[in-house]
Amino acid sequence: MSAPVHKSDYRYRPDECDVRDKGSLKSFRAKRDEWMHWLHHDEHHAISGQIAGMLWSDAVFRLINESRKFAHEAGGSYSTQSGIIARSLDRGYVAEQVIAFRKVMEKAARDPKKQVISLRRLIDDVGENRHLLTREMFVCHDGLSFDDSAGMDDLPPPDEHGVAMAWVDTTGPRAFGMSRHMHEAFDRMMDDAPRQRDRGDLIGEVFFTEIETVLGNAPFADLRRHANKMLLHAADGFSRGTTSADGITLDKVWTCHKVILMVANRVSVAIGGSNIGAVPTPQYDVLEHWEAPFAPEGNFEELLAQWSDENNRREDWCQELFKT
Repeated sequence: MSAPVHKSDYRYRPDECDVRDKGSLKSFRAKRDEWMHWLHHDEHHAISGQIAGMLWSDAVFRLINESRKFAHEAGGSYSTQSGIIARSLDRGYVAEQVIAFRKVMEKAARDPKKQVISLRRLIDDVGENRHLLTREMFVCHDGLSFDDSAGMDDLPPPDEHGVAMAWVDTTGPRAFGMSRHMHEAFDRMMDDAPRQRDRGDLIGEVFFTEIETVLGNAPFADLRRHANKMLLHAADGFSRGTTSADGITLDKVWTCHKVILMVANRVSVAIGGSNIGAVPTPQYDVLEHWEAPFAPEGNFEELLAQWSDENNRREDWCQELFKT
């Protein structure tokens, strides 16, 4: 059974679209619906959601790091200066980021029961279905005219100052401005802008090779190696080789963030989508309670007692199998 796909939200029926091959239009729309489902609409693992979560985690960590710096400069006592808190936050950030990279860059599975939703799979599937990404489909799949001057004759003549004011369509066969914008966007995805635009024009090979070059130059392999040897598997000394526990830097993480955003947005545009955005905008004060102590000092004895009790309980577990 195939995975559910987000319901199409096209404004125009295939017979209303300026596309000569209606059968190809239906194929393109079906494949585009699948791509958009992966990108935005899957309930649990949409690519845009994966990226937003990854970037949100990083934004919060940067806020914590800046707080550490100011706390150090102020010279007082602050929760951010606690060693156990700092180390726990650092380890959690690293683990979350490398796991996010693995999810985003995971290749498609051969077994449908193990299939994934990832940016890597989306890129590969778009490449495999490049034959569907013609200029005609890109521009006209939802009602726009292939002719980017259609509708201009509806404009009123300019006044004595050379100014003409009018409402213009943004969808449909008379939306010449949007049609022109889509043609120009497609031109930028071709190897060379054509002298004459043709309905059968295809996205160029350079479009895909540039994506692969950018991905290949990013330090994903270093981060994947760290995840395999240090986080997801307890690799022995021979297996670890030169991989160290502190082999991840913020520069490597942020380089991967930049590459993921550039590539995801480029692919989104190629399939007729829009900018997926970066860090989500919080709808609340992210610094709420930031100035407050970590916990009430009056409860410290209770906290330490619980620390001791729970740790002793785990010590007891060590011998529980041998108790009679």
